[in-house]
Amino acid sequence: MIRCARCDGVLESRVSVCTNCGHGRPDELLDRKYRLDRELGRGGMGVVYLAHDMLLDRPVALKQMLPDGAYSQDQLQAFRREASALASVRDEHVVQIYSFGEHQGQPFFAMELVRGAALGSIIAQHAKHLTTVPLHRALTIVAQVARGLQAVHRAGVLHRDIKPDNILIEEGTGRPVLIDFGLVSLLRDTHIQGNAEGTPDYMAPEVWQPSLGEVTRAADIYAFGCTVYELLLGRPPFYDVNGASALMGAHLVRMPAPLAALHPHLGCFDPVLQRAMAKKARDRYPDALDLALALRDAAPPAARPVLGPTLAPPPAQNPTAPSRPAEILVIDDDPIFQKVISRAAQIAFHEAPPRISVVGSGTEALERASVVPPDLVLLDYHMPELNGLDTLSRLRTLKEGAQARVIVVSGSVRTIERWPFAVLGVQDFYDKTGGLPPLVELIGSVADQLGLRAPLARS
Repeated sequence: MIRCARCDGVLESRVSVCTNCGHGRPDELLDRKYRLDRELGRGGMGVVYLAHDMLLDRPVALKQMLPDGAYSQDQLQAFRREASALASVRDEHVVQIYSFGEHQGQPFFAMELVRGAALGSIIAQHAKHLTTVPLHRALTIVAQVARGLQAVHRAGVLHRDIKPDNILIEEGTGRPVLIDFGLVSLLRDTHIQGNAEGTPDYMAPEVWQPSLGEVTRAADIYAFGCTVYELLLGRPPFYDVNGASALMGAHLVRMPAPLAALHPHLGCFDPVLQRAMAKKARDRYPDALDLALALRDAAPPAARPVLGPTLAPPPAQNPTAPSRPAEILVIDDDPIFQKVISRAAQIAFHEAPPRISVVGSGTEALERASVVPPDLVLLDYHMPELNGLDTLSRLRTLKEGAQARVIVVSGSVRTIERWPFAVLGVQDFYDKTGGLPPLVELIGSVADQLGLRAPLARS
């Protein structure tokens, strides 16, 4: 739900002006195009808003310099550099910039709005429950973020603040997206020196100590290695060190505790992480994808992610009428509920009949999805062989697997904890004991968000 920034009245996504107070008139729009709906967060010199592009009718994240104008020329250049860097990268795992401009003397840029949870908070939630992100899913995230970071580097850009909190896991798709380029540098800028800017838990030795040499993409590889370590273990490399000076000393001279000493089954990754976090920049992996490939090769076969073509971008909201029936995949080992769930889908799609495939196990589901990518998955959590989490983790690695919206349908929805599903972008759940009408309503709501229920286009 989006509310008016002025009167808190509800704004529907396709309504350009608040019907309560008129907020959103052309003379109130930023750059006569963007309606600011509410603040999402702010930093030292910028504020990020949830905004609405009135011309293209889509939500965006809009970052603007703080309104008091108390920023230096260097800060203004850094803000423009961030926008320029984002504009030069085209990858689905890097947040996309749409436009840059000034409004009443204040620079701003509009970018893709990624709704989801930060990987850092997901790791913390797992740690709170004394567990870690499932290995297959963790390595899949690493592989996808590596592609995004590779694209950043190939565009001649250094991120300089790679960390779990700057990776979002998108709701609905589970797509990892690299964000926050506030400390970005351009590789064409010569003699980039360390100046201790960044997040201490992830800063390479040369960032802490300029005398060690210039800052290159190797510093991002180091930070990425620290991020991978935390994703696998549940805590950053030097979690036992307190204070900035002690943390600097650890990054300069120590290697983090081997994974094998804490979780023996993760010991296979120690050589890879030791190279990624090597003290000398020249000893690290030359490319983020090289690091991801090394992790894959070191992993047990059952945990190895697919590193084929990148996942397709998520479907656009409210697209035009589809030219084919929606593909729905029902995954449930109970024959009775297979029929109930299928019937609910048929009723929800009565104006545009879908193609419904029904399978009884996670293995069958993956076989089917590899041939016919689903638009919507109705997934039972408790199944033989692979449970719902394992099935979805592997589904996300298939071609177009990130496009599938998932509804978890289970008789234990009220008792199962939902936090493990955040790492897969799932937020829709249904209790089997709730009856048919609520399930029809939920399927219809999700289908409308994806534009799947429009009548088939006729040629």
